Amino acid sequence: MITTDAWTTMVETAYSYGNGQPFLDWGEAPSQLICSTSVALQILYYQRHVRKLILAKYATTFLLFTGVVMHAPLLLGKRIGFQLLKFLKTINMFITFISKFPQIMENYKTKSTGQLSAPTMATGCLGGIGKYSNEGASIANGSTVVDISIPLPSFKHVSLSLSRSSLF
Repeated sequence: MITTDAWTTMVETAYSYGNGQPFLDWGEAPSQLICSTSVALQILYYQRHVRKLILAKYATTFLLFTGVVMHAPLLLGKRIGFQLLKFLKTINMFITFISKFPQIMENYKTKSTGQLSAPTMATGCLGGIGKYSNEGASIANGSTVVDISIPLPSFKHVSLSLSRSSLF
């Protein structure tokens, strides 16, 4: 499950970068990418006893792959590059849904969510539903970002992206 988290946050980060969104509109994807990748490497090291040199190769390969995907519009041309990013973003929704199934089944079998409370689970589910429904509508309409400008007395405005999960 942690590898699918790393994959989905890599696609989120690449999509935001490739579409030229301001860094603050990327949401939590970059930090989750670093955390998910770090946890995946720790699992390989501590539970599977993978040597550090091999872990370094995995990390380097994933970093290079992330860089290539982030620069897909530059490397493949704008039209094909953006189509690739849209495709990856679209399948990301299905990957995220499918990746949660093993945990759902385990929770059902044990009749427990472990240390996760019901409000935490509900908030995460509602946030995910809101995030993906916004992103799905955004992709279907061909737009990448829906901005709301909020006037503030000490600033010109603050832009919030509705297609990003930073609000959830």
